[in-house]
Amino acid sequence: MAKARDAAENPPAPVELGAEEVLSALEAAVEVGRGGFGVVYAVELPSLPGWGRVAVKRALSGVDAREVMAEVSNLRRCAHRDVLPLLGYCGAPRAACIVTALMRGGSLDDHLLLSPDARARLQKLGFKGTPGLSWSQRLSALCDAARALVHLHSNSILHRDVKTANILLDGALLPLHTAGGDRRVYPEITRDCPRRVYRAFLSDVGLAKERAGGSMTMATNATSAFYSTGFADPNFLDSNQHSAKTD
Repeated sequence: MAKARDAAENPPAPVELGAEEVLSALEAAVEVGRGGFGVVYAVELPSLPGWGRVAVKRALSGVDAREVMAEVSNLRRCAHRDVLPLLGYCGAPRAACIVTALMRGGSLDDHLLLSPDARARLQKLGFKGTPGLSWSQRLSALCDAARALVHLHSNSILHRDVKTANILLDGALLPLHTAGGDRRVYPEITRDCPRRVYRAFLSDVGLAKERAGGSMTMATNATSAFYSTGFADPNFLDSNQHSAKTD
């Protein structure tokens, strides 16, 4: 996991993968997640030596490869120490995918729900710790995600789908003072705080949108609106307008 943290601090140039390598690797891959735009697999790729298993999000049938490349572009522009780092991609229609570091700690959602499905997913990811987080560890993860969101907004980029399932944990407990960021401004973390916390990364920035001219609002319509049920800001549902506040 130190390699993933280093990649977030100093983003490497993403590797362009061939369709044959991706398809061959996916034959032995383990599915670890599924969303509206793709299926996530844990797999090793020859073009990324030293990484071990990585996360490959392959586009679902019907998703245009150009949407995958748009996500690649977003990830490159959104590079930040608290944003999930991009390692590679494939733009071939039959194997369109993006590759990121595999977050063995699963998502914040997994550790909050602790459902049988969440526990099974953590096992597939290779998580070695005890599922579940203390309140201070939860707050630490939220601070990491908040810094990522501030970075996006400072560049006039709206995420549009911030939720606990999109806050990923690296799975390696770190001493609080080395976990990253300035937590001195969050005294709640250091009060009765565990000695170790997980680094968290904001993920799924593929649907993020850059606002022309620095505007931080974006009007949409019922057919193009994007949100996750249970996480959408009521103000957005009323106005159909994304903004930094609805993020």
